[in-house]
Amino acid sequence: MTPDHQTGSDYESNVRRISIIGLIVNIFLFIIKLLLGIFGQSQALTADAFHSLSDFTTDVSIVFGVKFWSKPPDERHPYGHRRIETIITIIICVILLIAAFSLGYNAILSLKGESKGPPQFIAFIGALISIISKEILYRLTLKTGKKEKSKALIANAWHHRTDALSSIPVGVAILVTLIDEKLAFLDQVTALLVSFFILYAAYKLLKPSLLEIIGTGLSEKTKNLLSH
Repeated sequence: MTPDHQTGSDYESNVRRISIIGLIVNIFLFIIKLLLGIFGQSQALTADAFHSLSDFTTDVSIVFGVKFWSKPPDERHPYGHRRIETIITIIICVILLIAAFSLGYNAILSLKGESKGPPQFIAFIGALISIISKEILYRLTLKTGKKEKSKALIANAWHHRTDALSSIPVGVAILVTLIDEKLAFLDQVTALLVSFFILYAAYKLLKPSLLEIIGTGLSEKTKNLLSH
């Protein structure tokens, strides 16, 4: 029978390596997007920076968690330690949910308040850097996750993808508002849309993990995702 994920030093090393790479990239993106968002007067980019910070948190969870869930079965755990990985996956999803609600709440407050003016072009550079770097990180993490059959790593890959995709409307909104200052409100609207996107991604990843924890097992869709 094929195991749900691999175990051993190679597995642990591969999962930890790609997560450390993600950790470093996310620290860099958080700093860059936060600074460019503030100086570029873009709330959407500033909000997107905290999405990168939540990615950093999940990378840390995997780096330290893989040591425990990758252990082989023993007398007390005849089926291995797979549920530790599932718990880490749930933690990742909860962080995504918190980020989504926080971004959405701040965007709504800003829409009700006075506009601080349109974002500056420098904010667009931040969005562009995020899109390129996070898409590359998504592909690398997903490849390793499928190779090692790691649910947590696959969930984290999609966490990277949500950051890349959320930066696209941010970049578009910044360019549009640069063309017409009357459309400056699109920066806040985009931040709100980003929050809904993150919310949906978190739900799709959280549901199968919760079902596994309560004993219903993995869905066929999740099994296919891990096996391909």
